[in-house]
Amino acid sequence: MRSQFYNTMLEVLPRLENTIFIGSDLGAGTLDELKEKIGDRFIMEGVNESHMVTMASGLSSEGFTVFCSTITPFLLRRAYEHIYLDVGCRNSSVKLMGNGGGLVYAPLGTTHLAIEDIHLMKGIPNIRIYTPSDKQQIDAIIKFEAKTDGPCYIRMIKGKDKSYLPENYVFDPQNIDILKDLKDTNIITYGETLSIANEIYKDSKVTGLVNIPVIKPFPEKEVLKVLERSQKIFCPEVHIKEGSLYTDLIQLAQEKKIECEIIPWHLPNQKIDLYGSEREILNHFGITDFLKRNIDE
Repeated sequence: MRSQFYNTMLEVLPRLENTIFIGSDLGAGTLDELKEKIGDRFIMEGVNESHMVTMASGLSSEGFTVFCSTITPFLLRRAYEHIYLDVGCRNSSVKLMGNGGGLVYAPLGTTHLAIEDIHLMKGIPNIRIYTPSDKQQIDAIIKFEAKTDGPCYIRMIKGKDKSYLPENYVFDPQNIDILKDLKDTNIITYGETLSIANEIYKDSKVTGLVNIPVIKPFPEKEVLKVLERSQKIFCPEVHIKEGSLYTDLIQLAQEKKIECEIIPWHLPNQKIDLYGSEREILNHFGITDFLKRNIDE
């Protein structure tokens, strides 16, 4: 997915002169082609995420749309106050590209995990939160945001060369993606757990599958249709329970008095002292067992 992000930057930024790219510690030579194409609108700030965010807000106040890209845990934790005050409260057109939401950088240990990122970003005023699940979707979201005022956070996950969406896909922030026809039992998720659920449930004739590409503002109208259609919903996600998609579903069901059983799977809100691939850690905490068990019930 990161490679698609860079490819989309190469496509979009050269023809939109009001856009700027700021990276933080992305590695020497990583984006030389983009630097060559947009010249002084390309800034590699160094290792100071707080400064990057505040600089982006200042450039936004001069009429620019600014894309900021770095590793998610460093972007959110080190610069959270700056994101809140300089981006959210000022409603700046700063697009925060979080590379490695969830467990993407699990081989590097607990300092590189971002399992609470959606929870943190929900507290930022005015911000839109995106959870693209494949390359086609992140391409569409970036192109939408390049022409949209205000701040956003895009949670980029690893890989996902597979496409779950139709070739004629058109992104609409108020819509959700029904990937398998709705049944009495449905899965609602996004990102890595969508990929896992798709693998396990691809031959299931009794389970629907729904992808949520926008967490904030929550697509309440479309999600409500799924809740009303369902007797049971499974909601697995690579995130802690607090501030998750699951909490949004529960709140909506309670407010609308919908009798639908919503069963979550989430990561524990604790320090994770494990090293390994994202899938290995998810399986350690039981994601595959959870999904396989529920398909058999």
